[in-house]
Amino acid sequence: MTENLFRDDKLSVAVKADAEREIKKAYCALGWVLDEEYGDGKYGDIIHMDFSRPHLVGGKDRLQLLQVRFEVALNFMGRAKRSIPLRATILGALLSLIGAAFVAIGLIMAFGAHGNLFLAGGVVLASAGVTFFVLAAISCAELLRTDRVRYGTIIAVLKENINSIIAEASRITGVLYED
Repeated sequence: MTENLFRDDKLSVAVKADAEREIKKAYCALGWVLDEEYGDGKYGDIIHMDFSRPHLVGGKDRLQLLQVRFEVALNFMGRAKRSIPLRATILGALLSLIGAAFVAIGLIMAFGAHGNLFLAGGVVLASAGVTFFVLAAISCAELLRTDRVRYGTIIAVLKENINSIIAEASRITGVLYED
């Protein structure tokens, strides 16, 4: 009875639709066979895949280690892709809020001016607010460019790592992986 119970190992994964082809090929190179693939009922960009492989497969310990390394590298790559616009977005939002506050206070002072000093102060504050908007645009563009280079390098290294992991798994399983 226990022989039938542990005949096949099962694996279920949910991935973004744009990564589905690469993930499927990678898991097949790791010795998994795709049993079923279906869309998510709630999210249109998620694909569910159910895999199986014989419980007693040659090189299983190494394949499991390679699979863990693959999944960790994949998660780090996803995190790196999400991090590209993060700092620019935060800086842009902060500088824009400061700029909006200066413009609002400047306009209130200018239109509610009881004298030339308040009018001049309002104009100066509104101008400072506009300067913050310009500074936000320039800073965010530069920060985004820098982070694209930084995280692009990290992503490239992770892709190389993933390719070497899958190549080793292909050698163990004999399943050809075409990049």
